[in-house]
Amino acid sequence: MMANPYGIFPTMPTNSSTTLLCAQCKKFFTYMDSVVLCDGACKRWYHSKCAKLPDNKYRLIQDRDDNRSLGLKCLWACKDCRDRPDTGRDPEFESFVRERLGKLSQVLEYLVSKIQDIENRQKNQEVEMNKIGNQEFISQEVEEHFMMFQ
Repeated sequence: MMANPYGIFPTMPTNSSTTLLCAQCKKFFTYMDSVVLCDGACKRWYHSKCAKLPDNKYRLIQDRDDNRSLGLKCLWACKDCRDRPDTGRDPEFESFVRERLGKLSQVLEYLVSKIQDIENRQKNQEVEMNKIGNQEFISQEVEEHFMMFQ
C-alpha cells in the first residue's frame, strides 16, 4: 500500500472530536498512512489497508473533488455500513443517473438519425454516380458509333 500522497489526513476534519484511531485495527494514524473516511452512517476513519481498499480505488476516492467536477460521485462505505439493511438507496445519485441516462438516450437518438441521414445521402450519391457512369458509357458508345460512320 502506498503512503498517503495527499498530505496528512487530506480530508480528515481537524476539530477536537475527531479520533485519530483506525476503526478496524484501533491503531493511531501516522503521516505515512493512507486513510479513508466511511461515507456510510458511521463516518469512521480507517487505514486503507484495514479497509482492504486497493490503491486505485483509494486514489479515486481521494480525488473525489476532481471526480465530482466530471460528474462522478466517489463514495466508500465500511463493511458494517454496507451490511446495514437501513442504508437504503441514494435518491440524489439515482436522480443523477436517471438524468444522465435520459441525456444519453437523446444523444443516441440524434446520432442514429444522423447516421441514417448519411447512409441515405450515400445511397443517393451511389445512384447518381451510377447514372453518370451509364450516361458516360452511352456517350462513349454513341461517339464510337459516329466515329465508325465517318
